Amino acid sequence: HAASQFSLGLIYHLGRGVPQSYEKAYALYKQSMLQDHPPALNNIGMMYLNGQYVDRNYDIAFALFAIAGADHAQAKDNLGRCFENGWGAEADAEQAINFYQLAGDEGYKLGYYHLGLVYEEGRGGTMVDVPEALHWYEIAGDNQYAQGYFRMAEIYDQGILIPRDGKKALEWYKQAAVLDYQPAIDRVAQLEPPK
Repeated sequence: HAASQFSLGLIYHLGRGVPQSYEKAYALYKQSMLQDHPPALNNIGMMYLNGQYVDRNYDIAFALFAIAGADHAQAKDNLGRCFENGWGAEADAEQAINFYQLAGDEGYKLGYYHLGLVYEEGRGGTMVDVPEALHWYEIAGDNQYAQGYFRMAEIYDQGILIPRDGKKALEWYKQAAVLDYQPAIDRVAQLEPPK
């Protein structure tokens, strides 16, 4: 059963309740992958990307993400990372942006957050565009990814390439805190101590 093999592989990969074993994870992912299970293709790609149990190989990682990406949002996000960094493919900021947005649109909210980083930091040769970064961080937050709201708050709090705005910072820290993001809860407590 491909999904069960994948799930058991993930348990060993992360060491949840068992000693972490990349070797066992790889073997289980491979059994699942041979049944065309996209999450297994993606996770073996991650093992090649990070050099876990296997030698680091960006070309193999990219190829696996490309196959899995047809049906798997996280693999699309990983394709975005590959295109952003030139891992297994020529660096291409437009393709990175495209795959990050596809990942987010298909439910992998980290894709929206990665879009925010691309525009905030000018990754892959993209022009720095903080308002565009804020837009994508807000979409990530709206999709329950608290770090999107938290990053918005930090940008306003620190005045990163925009005027500092403590009021807006506090608003966004509170939004992230509502999603139980502990760093935001702590920051709200610092900015608005109990009376």
